[in-house]
Amino acid sequence: MELRTLCFFVAVVEEESFTRAAARLQVAQSAVSHRIGLLEHELGERLFERNSHGVRLTEAGRVLLPLANNAVASVQALKSEFESRQARLTGPLLLGAVEGVEYAPLPALIGAFRYAHPSVTVRLIGGQSSALIDLVSQGTLDTAVVALPPKPLPPGLQSTALREEEIVAVVPVDSSFASRKSIPLDILVGKPLITYGPDSSARSWIERAFRNSGADLVVSYATNDVALHTALVGSGVGISLSARDHCALTHGQGLSVLPLQPPVNYPKAIVWRNAPAPSPVLTAFLEFLNQDVLHGFASDTAGSGQ
Repeated sequence: MELRTLCFFVAVVEEESFTRAAARLQVAQSAVSHRIGLLEHELGERLFERNSHGVRLTEAGRVLLPLANNAVASVQALKSEFESRQARLTGPLLLGAVEGVEYAPLPALIGAFRYAHPSVTVRLIGGQSSALIDLVSQGTLDTAVVALPPKPLPPGLQSTALREEEIVAVVPVDSSFASRKSIPLDILVGKPLITYGPDSSARSWIERAFRNSGADLVVSYATNDVALHTALVGSGVGISLSARDHCALTHGQGLSVLPLQPPVNYPKAIVWRNAPAPSPVLTAFLEFLNQDVLHGFASDTAGSGQ
């Protein structure tokens, strides 16, 4: 028994006519009659009573009708499901991320993306901004959330800024600086400074700010571990220049966080290659950045200065 034969049977029932069923199916009436004849022969019973006014179902036809409808509907559902599967986005998304974005809505972005595209596998790769940018440029990563450096990105890379990150001075609460509303950069000259390593994008922005202010940046302790920044400050080792929104600062005890004067800011951004054209998976991921449900991602991304 073929599905097409059952479709012919249902069409005759719904049209109450072999002629109208043939027109609906765009076949000759003889083809419809032939199919119904084969079905009746296979089942061993007549399915229709024919008269001058059309056709009507026999008892056997009435038994067959719901079964035929279910069979046709099941096959149509099966076809729709597999057509949908073929249309679904599949494949991996290799996403780089600097330390600190775990405190922001990046996990929500990934969760929403995976919910919409369950056949996509998201692989997270951590690292420092300069290394992640190189991996994106080489095509090893599809995209990365990084701290942009002051210098231009390598050719072929595109970026979308997510937010401005602020560098602040962190001092002990009993420091003579703690009562200030802000700290001028030139006052920090000659003080034991704790900040990011020379391979950090944030360090590049701090160095540029000092140069623009006519001051020399001399770093006594360089580490990209902001928790270590605050631990050193708490131990009286020095003053740290750190990203304001890192959790080590927001949850630090016995510390005062002060803006710098002039302010020192740097952009957090998502970067990707624009040549060759982004893959369908990457294109879909980038589109999520503009969706209202994730509007907080751009305003809340915070943390590392790497």
